[in-house]
Amino acid sequence: MNANRNLAAAGMVTLIALTVSASATAAAECLPLSDFNRAIQAKDIDAAKSIEKQILSDATCGAAIGTRAMLQRSSLEVVIAQEALNQPGGAAARERLLLDAASADVFWYAADLMGELRFSQRRFADAAGYFEQAIEIIKNASKTPTDPGTPVKKQILNRATQARLLAANEEDGSGAQYVNPTRDFRDGTLGGLFSETVRGFKVESTALPINFETGTDKPTALGLKAEADMLKAIQEQGPSQITIVGHTDERGADAYNMRLSDARARAVAKFLGSNGVTAKITTLGRGWHEPFAVDAASGLAKSDIWALNRRVEWRRQ
Repeated sequence: MNANRNLAAAGMVTLIALTVSASATAAAECLPLSDFNRAIQAKDIDAAKSIEKQILSDATCGAAIGTRAMLQRSSLEVVIAQEALNQPGGAAARERLLLDAASADVFWYAADLMGELRFSQRRFADAAGYFEQAIEIIKNASKTPTDPGTPVKKQILNRATQARLLAANEEDGSGAQYVNPTRDFRDGTLGGLFSETVRGFKVESTALPINFETGTDKPTALGLKAEADMLKAIQEQGPSQITIVGHTDERGADAYNMRLSDARARAVAKFLGSNGVTAKITTLGRGWHEPFAVDAASGLAKSDIWALNRRVEWRRQ
């Protein structure tokens, strides 16, 4: 599942051997820079963080050098975190380092790895937040100068979707949570999973946990939150036409599930229309015939798969 992301991140992670670069003039003006580079080469995280603060508060260093320093330190923490797994107590050390790297909010791979860690711990709401953080970091060219590529962006969007749907699972009794959307770093509109594009990649569909009361087309309280966010995103993006697709899990007769998924898609379309959406809305009911694509080695339980399949999909034209 992580192969493409690992490969795309490898080039950035190796930056730790290069240290923060700058023009001769900038380097001369940014006095803490040489000390920071030495700390990075020595793999001294504490020293690097201390000097990083000096760089960020020094107006002569500039924002670009400050961002690069944070990225360099976060990359180093990711490398050390991965190495820690081979040491006694390594799991705890790895988590601590990844948490710190992700908190810098500059390295998409650190956020992605934290998303995977929280997902494996079944902390799905937290995982969704980290995956969406990774999406926003990728969208920001000042933090991610090199586009990691379409396969990576698709994978992270897929993982963000899975985590969001599983967090909202109201059937497993573990306390369903609705994950509030991440905001776009540029203008504050709904971003993350709701993004229309991610660094030039057009997001053709967004699956949301618009949950319904069992056997009905009446949304639950959690489902109403997802429905409201879909409405807001559509209003912000202003599409001329959209398709709403209802899906169910595999339980129940085929004909029944087809009718139910169609009714639910129509109910969502009616909600959108009654709240001012003027786009042409097409609805489809797919029952359980288009299950969510999940890696065979995902480790998810049958009830998790059902939760992924019970979804409403917004398809862009």
